Amino acid sequence: MYQDFCDRCGSAIDPKTGRCPDCARRGNRTAGLIVAVVLIAVVLAATLLREPMVRGVTDLAHQVEALFSTRPEPEPDVVQAMEPAPDPRPEPDPARDEAVKAAQAYLETETYSPSALYLQLYGDGYQEADIDYALDHCGANWYENAAYCAMDWVASYYYSRGMLVEDLMNSGFTADEAAYGADYCGANWSEEATLYGAFLLEETPELTAEEVSAALVEFGYTEEEAQYAVDQLFDNAPAL
Repeated sequence: MYQDFCDRCGSAIDPKTGRCPDCARRGNRTAGLIVAVVLIAVVLAATLLREPMVRGVTDLAHQVEALFSTRPEPEPDVVQAMEPAPDPRPEPDPARDEAVKAAQAYLETETYSPSALYLQLYGDGYQEADIDYALDHCGANWYENAAYCAMDWVASYYYSRGMLVEDLMNSGFTADEAAYGADYCGANWSEEATLYGAFLLEETPELTAEEVSAALVEFGYTEEEAQYAVDQLFDNAPAL
């Protein structure tokens, strides 16, 4: 309980009468209450303000401590030696380069199949690996060479298309190159069948139309080509 005192003599004020029992002076109870309330308010305000300030400073200190404690140590700079990029150009090889030049010189003078050119270079003393390289890098258009070879062979020998493709492949051309050569050599396969049928009749005049047709089909001509030849070689030849 709050006790008020006389500001004149210092005696305790009677709480019932509000007067000093010694000098009968009324105490200033209201002023005392106001002072007490103000003091309490100041203490409370200081306490309330101090707590968040202290908490804020503490939290900030913890955050700074965590930041520096978890920060990774900087790794030392490592300078890696860069390896030089490989040179895409092949290493010079005098023997291989000479084989290429020799193959190019032969191709400028006449038409070669891959096998024929290989044998030519091999006869000149070049190694097999160098010859293989030369055939791949001499700049030859093997499709055109296949057509030229086919043209020469058809002009000199009897050929069906199937036999010509087979011989071209045996000479080193690929299947596509051989087919191209047979198709673009300028041969008319029905006419070629007629020429071969005439050769057969010259060798064996007693052959019948059926026998000539069978021989032509066996040689690789189609049935249509064989029929065309028989029609040309025999008067009033029956359809086979």
